Amino acid sequence: MLRRRLIESFRAPVAITVVVASGVLLPALGHSAAGATTTHPITPNGAAVAVNVPTAGPNNEVDLTFNGSPGDVYSVATSAGTFNNCDVQVSLVKPDGVAVAGPLCGGSAVFLDATAVDELGQYFVRVAPSATATGSVAVNLYRVNDQVATLTSGTGVPT
Repeated sequence: MLRRRLIESFRAPVAITVVVASGVLLPALGHSAAGATTTHPITPNGAAVAVNVPTAGPNNEVDLTFNGSPGDVYSVATSAGTFNNCDVQVSLVKPDGVAVAGPLCGGSAVFLDATAVDELGQYFVRVAPSATATGSVAVNLYRVNDQVATLTSGTGVPT
């Protein structure tokens, strides 16, 4: 039976690595039972979270959680992926479990375009490898801020 273990590593720049692997669960970190989705926080506009799946198996999903408010706009980008083709799917998911963006599949990179959230609560970026996939991917969550300025003809670029 596949069990999961979370390993955090901090380096400059700070990066968090979530490893799904055989081993002992760390219930003090809030992880669910073996064979269930692993959760870990992600910070909008913060450091990338590296998701590493060294052992193939069912239910290797990782949910990267963050708090959203109505009107907030987020986008998700993955990079440096080592999964094959469409071996991993990425979604932006509401607190009730319904995807508001995605799932999009990819191996090395995925981009979920700017998406507004409509309720207060804990949202998550779901990284869902196929049951036969192994690999890793770096996940960034961006809170999109509209840039507003007034431009008057003949005055140049606003600052």
